[in-house]
Amino acid sequence: MNAVSRRARWTAPYADRLTVLTTTCPTRPTLKALLVRPDGFVAWAADTDGKEKQDQEELVAALERWVGGSGAGARALTRG
Repeated sequence: MNAVSRRARWTAPYADRLTVLTTTCPTRPTLKALLVRPDGFVAWAADTDGKEKQDQEELVAALERWVGGSGAGARALTRG
């Protein structure tokens, strides 16, 4: 499974509140993933594929902070 597929799996529980785009950055070829807040600030970034467990933990923590919990109950709470 490649890095894009892994990160797509990690973000699936947040799909109702998240837009996932796949692209490259010509000026930062080692940049593998970003979580960008609606105001344009980067909430999380990963430069390499060598730290999968750490990347997953940090991404999930950033998602929990910026888009809320991942379960059905959390989705109901974030929708008010």
